[in-house]
Amino acid sequence: MFRVTADDAVGIVADRMHRAVAAILRDGVPILLVRGQMSDLVTEDRAQEFLQRFPAVEFVDVGGAGHMVAGDRNDVFADAVVAFLDRHPA
Repeated sequence: MFRVTADDAVGIVADRMHRAVAAILRDGVPILLVRGQMSDLVTEDRAQEFLQRFPAVEFVDVGGAGHMVAGDRNDVFADAVVAFLDRHPA
């Protein structure tokens, strides 16, 4: 029987996400990572590791927000998304 630990599952999900991001960037699609500085899911270290792996990803770190940035700081979130879309017209 094959058993998957929690650490194995996290690694599998991370690997899939990294492959998906690489494929999206390879196709020329811009990506914006918006992180709430108080997020317990996307820590500063995890965000920096992600950005080191994918330097083409744009990044906004939002103070006063947890993981749900749009709910905690909708003003900053909306401004960041609008600015990102302005820089990358369809």
